[in-house]
Amino acid sequence: MRGLLFYHHRKRRLVAVGLLMALLYMVVLRQPAWVKGTIESKVADFLGNRLTVKVGNFSGGIFRNVVLQDVAFISGRVEDGKVFRLDRMEVSYRLWWVLLDRIDFLPKTSGRALRFIKLYFNEKNPFLRGFIELYRRPGNIEFIGYISPVLFGQADKKGLKGIFVKQPDGKYSCEVLWDGKIEMVGVLDPDNKTFDV
Repeated sequence: MRGLLFYHHRKRRLVAVGLLMALLYMVVLRQPAWVKGTIESKVADFLGNRLTVKVGNFSGGIFRNVVLQDVAFISGRVEDGKVFRLDRMEVSYRLWWVLLDRIDFLPKTSGRALRFIKLYFNEKNPFLRGFIELYRRPGNIEFIGYISPVLFGQADKKGLKGIFVKQPDGKYSCEVLWDGKIEMVGVLDPDNKTFDV
């Protein structure tokens, strides 16, 4: 009798997991606007809500991060703002977290902020090539990457590592180590859009 009861509960759990996976699969295929909007707002929040983020397509799963394609970053109003585009970006977010927020009786994840984003610059990018990873910690953002600044005439990729620490006045003190040899220290002022070295 005990084995039959265990089998019955196991069957229920498998059906529930199957239904959840089917729902998640439909979300990934249909890519509804509310899922895109949630992901866009999470990325904008990670970047301090100073840019508007628009995502073309996305993919992701239960156990892996969401990958965004054709991502546009817009400063100013969407109609006339300056646009910077990335072909690919990865964020520390799971699609099932969006679903949990939509179902009333399940625990909410809306307070869950992104821990990191990874920016990938393809070989056709006229400014940078390679990747940069940004990690958000309380009061600062750390970054690491492997890039070649084509804009400055360098084709070889070099290592990049640094940190932005938020100051009480809203500015960020910055320390950057380029290629393991060159260290730059400065202050980033997002309000005036300046970087003093």
